[in-house]
Amino acid sequence: MTGGDVLELRMRRTWRLVVATAVVVAAVIIVLGCWSLALEDRVDVAAALLIVFILLTLGGLIAVPGLVMLGRFARGVPTVRIDDTGIVWGSDRSRDLAIDWPEIAGVTLRTVTNQVVPDRVFVIVPREDAVIARPASPYGRVVAALNRSMYRTPFAISTVVADQPIQPVRARIDSRLGPIHLEAE
Repeated sequence: MTGGDVLELRMRRTWRLVVATAVVVAAVIIVLGCWSLALEDRVDVAAALLIVFILLTLGGLIAVPGLVMLGRFARGVPTVRIDDTGIVWGSDRSRDLAIDWPEIAGVTLRTVTNQVVPDRVFVIVPREDAVIARPASPYGRVVAALNRSMYRTPFAISTVVADQPIQPVRARIDSRLGPIHLEAE
């Protein structure tokens, strides 16, 4: 990569619409469900627990993360940014999940087929002696935790919803680290 050469990956427009629709539908279900339960003559313990359950599950698992994602889209924050310094999951290296090129031990391109749509994922393994700062943003911490649970590393780039083809991502990584190891499918 030449000086200042940056590749930013964002979620494709169709996937943004899916997220926006899911957020709106979840919010409507939450409001209607809680409202109908609250309008009953008596709100007993079971109804109160159901309201709390609806708020926590639908709100906490769909609506809140979806609203955060939509807010990041609206502000123009990329999902992943690959630049001369390294890779950042967002745009703020000091707050978001990030790894610098010298801290990377290797990258494997893995095909994940346990989803509805097959995904090609760049799994980035940090060096054993790498000092990686914990992300300061809640978004960065969630991304790191999800990646760690799926790929055993906080650093992974999924291409299933990316607005860029896989070749430019691979070329940027190859130019810094050499050829990427392809994992057997």
